[in-house]
Amino acid sequence: MNVDKIHNGLEVIIGVTFLLGIVTASSKLTLAGFTPMIWFLISIQTVLVTICVEITTIRQNRAGKGGDESGR
Repeated sequence: MNVDKIHNGLEVIIGVTFLLGIVTASSKLTLAGFTPMIWFLISIQTVLVTICVEITTIRQNRAGKGGDESGR
């Protein structure tokens, strides 16, 4: 699977969950049983996953170019 597609999908999830958090917080409502804080936590979790995907991609590219896999 293409890493760019994964990255774009994760960016969509970040945007949607962040906007859901803002909308539910401003209207003081819960959507599907999730409070606004849960939507923000899902957004932050997706940001962390995106960072891990980027780091893994960089390490794979370095290893393919003859770089040291241990990061030294």
